Amino acid sequence: MTRAEWLACDNLLELLSTARQMRAGKRPLLLFGCGCCRLAWDALTDERSRSAIDATELWAGGFISSRRRAVAAKAADAARIEAAAAWERSRQDRSSSERMKAHAVSLAAHVAFHVSKSGYYDGFIGQVRSAMGFWAMSTRPDETRERERFCGILQDVFNPWRQQPAPGEWLTTTAVAIARQIYAARDFSLLPVLADALMDAGCEDADVLAHCNSTEPHVRGCWVVDLVLGRC
Repeated sequence: MTRAEWLACDNLLELLSTARQMRAGKRPLLLFGCGCCRLAWDALTDERSRSAIDATELWAGGFISSRRRAVAAKAADAARIEAAAAWERSRQDRSSSERMKAHAVSLAAHVAFHVSKSGYYDGFIGQVRSAMGFWAMSTRPDETRERERFCGILQDVFNPWRQQPAPGEWLTTTAVAIARQIYAARDFSLLPVLADALMDAGCEDADVLAHCNSTEPHVRGCWVVDLVLGRC
């Protein structure tokens, strides 16, 4: 698959297969999993589940310790167990809409725990899609838009054609500080500012600059931010 084909592809399974063939490491797949969990964020009603995803992303960026990630994952496990029990109770006592909401919460909590503990795993995409559908009280969401969102996350965190490592002259104090702020705060509105800083440092890489100025959604693990921070 060429770079152009990669960007144009809307087949998630094909993209994942290509990523594996090109030896995507555990970190991009971990952050892909976290980014997908954020698609079902509304169904993650327990703050422990949300905090586990946030902690996993921060750990992957080197901002917190493995111990803090493990503590957050343990709390997410408790949230998962409680959500599963609540769903079981709802199957007997509540209306159809309440059962669907409870099912969505249970599925989302299940995925959040397993992603925060172990990273990407086979089957989690279907579980996230189901959580999104049940939360919206529809098992038939806009499949085209949904597919684009999942593919966009993978394309954001993995670019096997990128320069690696970044040329040293790009890594000015300003560029690195902006990249750290983007990652730590999930403030992707700063990506065009990062592009300006990289251009000031001599960057003329069209892919890098275009990605920074793209209107597509970004997640922690964005390959340009990782490139500047020296992550892989």
